[in-house]
Amino acid sequence: MLKRRRSIALLLLISILVLATISSAEEVIITYKDNPSQDLKISSVINIEENLNVTKKFSLVKGFVADVSKAEKELLEKNNEIIISEIQEYKAILDVAVPNINATDVWGVQINSTNITGATQSVCVLDTGVDYNHSAFGNCWGNNNESSSCVVIGGYDKINGDDNPDDDHGHGTHVAGIISSQHATYRGTAPGTKIIAMKVLNATGYGNDPTIASAIEWCIENRTRFNITAISLSLGNGAYEATTCTNALLDPLIQTAISNNISVVAAAGNCDAKTDKTTCDGTIGISSPACLSGVIPVGAVSDSDTQYYQRWSGWEVLAPGIGIFSAQLGGTYVSASGTSMSAPFVSATISMLQQYSKLKNNVSLNSTQVQKALNTTGFRINDTATSVLYPRIDSYSALGTLTNPQFSSISYANLSTVNTSTLTIPLVVTFSEEADFTYSINGSANKTGCSSCSIFNQTIVLPGTGNLTFNFYISDVVGNSNSTALILYINKTTPTYSSASYIGESTISMITEDATGQPNSPETLQVYVNGSNNLSISYPQGNYTINLTDSLNQTIVEFNYTLNETNMTLNLSDTVLMKGNTTSNNNSYLIVRGLNLTSQDRTKTIYLEKNLASNNTCVRDTETFSVNEFSSLCNAPNEYLINCPGSTGVYSCTLTENDTYYKISGMSYSAIQETGDFCGDGISNNGETCSSCSADVGACATPSSDTSGGSGGGGGGGGDAVVSVEKIEPTLFEMKQGFTTTVEEGNVIIFNTLNGEAHNITIDELEPISIKLTVNSDPITLLLVEGDEIKLNLSSREFYNLYIKINLIEGARANIKIQNIYEQIHKEDGIVNEEDTLIPKSFRPFIYFITAIAFIILIVFINRKINKLEKTNKKDEKTLKIEAKRER
Repeated sequence: MLKRRRSIALLLLISILVLATISSAEEVIITYKDNPSQDLKISSVINIEENLNVTKKFSLVKGFVADVSKAEKELLEKNNEIIISEIQEYKAILDVAVPNINATDVWGVQINSTNITGATQSVCVLDTGVDYNHSAFGNCWGNNNESSSCVVIGGYDKINGDDNPDDDHGHGTHVAGIISSQHATYRGTAPGTKIIAMKVLNATGYGNDPTIASAIEWCIENRTRFNITAISLSLGNGAYEATTCTNALLDPLIQTAISNNISVVAAAGNCDAKTDKTTCDGTIGISSPACLSGVIPVGAVSDSDTQYYQRWSGWEVLAPGIGIFSAQLGGTYVSASGTSMSAPFVSATISMLQQYSKLKNNVSLNSTQVQKALNTTGFRINDTATSVLYPRIDSYSALGTLTNPQFSSISYANLSTVNTSTLTIPLVVTFSEEADFTYSINGSANKTGCSSCSIFNQTIVLPGTGNLTFNFYISDVVGNSNSTALILYINKTTPTYSSASYIGESTISMITEDATGQPNSPETLQVYVNGSNNLSISYPQGNYTINLTDSLNQTIVEFNYTLNETNMTLNLSDTVLMKGNTTSNNNSYLIVRGLNLTSQDRTKTIYLEKNLASNNTCVRDTETFSVNEFSSLCNAPNEYLINCPGSTGVYSCTLTENDTYYKISGMSYSAIQETGDFCGDGISNNGETCSSCSADVGACATPSSDTSGGSGGGGGGGGDAVVSVEKIEPTLFEMKQGFTTTVEEGNVIIFNTLNGEAHNITIDELEPISIKLTVNSDPITLLLVEGDEIKLNLSSREFYNLYIKINLIEGARANIKIQNIYEQIHKEDGIVNEEDTLIPKSFRPFIYFITAIAFIILIVFINRKINKLEKTNKKDEKTLKIEAKRER
């Protein structure tokens, strides 16, 4: 009996050991390292596949899946030429309209007369399959025919190994509907996009990485056939990675997809290990494959832009993911939530971006361009839990990063002269891409040129002749715009001076005197200054007052002339009149050449239109060919500053025509320009103080040393002068594009960052070679020189959000550029993140070994107890036998 028990115990031990050996066999992923050595031994790469039970092979990955025993695994782990990975389980990410991402605006965009809907593009949806018989997808299956009109054009069932990726769960159908549903109400984000249905999750929503890898491989190999632009993964392994993770099987496939301009998009995950699903804040990390290098991770927000589910401190794009209605099995539509619902919004947007790029430039966007489009646009959401500004996707704004309308050519060069016999000229303007073109002349209302055009070629009507300013504007389909301006000098004949501008037709009013010296009625003549229609008119001797007027009959030049035996002619054929406004400050100017009165020893009177609030004028009494010859401070030779009313030397100025014109007399050569108030003009202007401009106001008084107090009356009197501070307030659009401005000491630039925070920059000091400014946030004070540029993080330790560059420092002014940016700050190497104190997988075999040893020791201990008991029983039996003999 006891022998039987011992045998049973021994058999039990053997059975346990055999069972342990059998159960130790597992399916693993084996991948080859790059550049394996050529002299490998028998257990090396060359013979591994021949000696193992291989269950799955790959064509784009140097590796396979195999069932291995414990002994085989131990042998494989000693091989430095391979990587052994455990198979990870993945599941559909599901927690239990086209929302505000401006996708419908993209549908209205046209390029080459084609709407941007994702048409001709395909997205690989790796999920539970797709119910292609659903009306949302046209009730049909394309059966891998690339010319099929079905929405679900192709795919494969990697779970069952056939080419029928029908959905038996519902998750994949919902995801695919978000991309390209044809339903009128629950319309997909990119309804023109075709679906490639890759079934990688079973009826319970589970799958593994070999299956996913095989599907990615299929999509890459068929990328050209179906024009695949994105792989959408609404699944995850349930892990929570705070930094970029790795997967020996998936990593090389993802990089291969990216190198072929296929974006890989993955849901970030729906919860984290420290919270339950009802209170999930999701801040400890994201799941795989979203955390893999090169993958675009997608988090979820509600319509009110509240963050949900998993996220990390790395780059992540947000998309709607709460209460999303889409297709479901059986022809219905249901609401679902989770990052699974967010990922297809991004995949669909990428499809539309790729369609636009291919239509416009016949090229595919690379991964960097796609990520830039998603990252630099959209509404910035400040996540207080992670202190990160996440971009919530905006399809329309993302499309805007691909457009940049430019002026390619204009048929006239700036400051050139155009000859015309009529008030029309031909104008040809070309653009880098299709845009709406408008223009204005001399500040007139904008005139429509053409719409959705790349060239404007028409004859335009001019408002007059002379110096005309043309402003050109273009705006593309997504609102990106550009503008330029030029000045043309319009003349009816070939000009005497190529750089000059002419008034052209003009009028002359002459008043003659009778024999008694009384003026006769004025006589007005139409003349052509420097024109082809020459006039020669004879008058009797006498004194004449001559007025040259503009097209509005406003006198611009006035002078007296005497016709007598000495001066028998007045030749106006060489007269050149240049009249206009500067483009920089709108200063009016008038230049007169060729009107020589030296034989009469007479001067001219000039009438100049008053545009500025300042009353300063600058007389340049020397031959002048361009307004650019005036100095900025009216201090060059032959220049004289006159404050009107007032006089300087032989020149005097009064205001006339209800103070709308300057009247300057005493002119020989005739060039005059308005000039604004400035320090050094000799006038105490508003805002100037003894400390800011002693040249005009006078030196500041030395403070009295008398501390006796003095009189307290008078209501204050002796306080500092209040200096007005110029505030510069760029718009958010200007800040996004990059705002360039000229500043002076004391100026304040007021702006908002992308997350809506208000900030300002104060210009503290301006030196000849440096500028000192303060960003009033912390505050941050900077001392910069010309050419310096700096990036600042005003609201986040993870990202720069303000860029400042000093373009130029000249005198008391500086030209600077500021721009809202969103650029990650790269942390120093060596920073270690704290990890949860979990038992590492590498220690698990050791623990199993210790457990097995303990179990064996227990068996040995029990066996010894049994042996001891048997010996005791034998003793007892022997004693009983002896006693029995004695009794006999």
